[in-house]
Amino acid sequence: MNIEFKPTRRGGGVTIKGDDETIYLIERLLTKHAMQSQCCYEDGACMALSHYFNPDKNESVDWITLVVGITVLRTSLGYNCSKQDHALITAIEYQLQRALCSVLKVDTETIDDVLGVFKGYSDHTFNDDWYGIMVYLYLLKTAKNRKRKLLSLLKFLDPIYRALNKEEATKFDNLSLTSLYYPAGTKFEYEL
Repeated sequence: MNIEFKPTRRGGGVTIKGDDETIYLIERLLTKHAMQSQCCYEDGACMALSHYFNPDKNESVDWITLVVGITVLRTSLGYNCSKQDHALITAIEYQLQRALCSVLKVDTETIDDVLGVFKGYSDHTFNDDWYGIMVYLYLLKTAKNRKRKLLSLLKFLDPIYRALNKEEATKFDNLSLTSLYYPAGTKFEYEL
């Protein structure tokens, strides 16, 4: 089993590296839970994340999709699952933590504190609010801005934190995936 998350040059996410079998198993696990679990919508975070584990692609995935997808998968799996499933989810959780620590230059306890809040969260909890936060991360464009804001953006995934910081959370309200559309034939300007 080999899986590694390599942070992107512009700090917007990670590139997924690993052997074909591990990548395939993770993709199947995400897809299965997206289709069968009560924690995941069929078009929710697990399904969105599963597309990045396609062995034929070598695309980068943004931090928000990665965190939300892994959180929802862990909620769906719980801690009482097959050894293989547990090994797969543990490997990607570890890689997420390691990649975030290297990009943000913080210790593991800081990352654990932020991600630990999401334990038990599902697509029902995140709702579609995470799309606005994801688009905001893309719109930051530069590595410096993304690294400076990333920890704060991750905190805004928590509905309680968002409710306590309503005024600041309004910056995500009018953002949707259509904000990232670009004319055919032009280069995508919001690279990760």
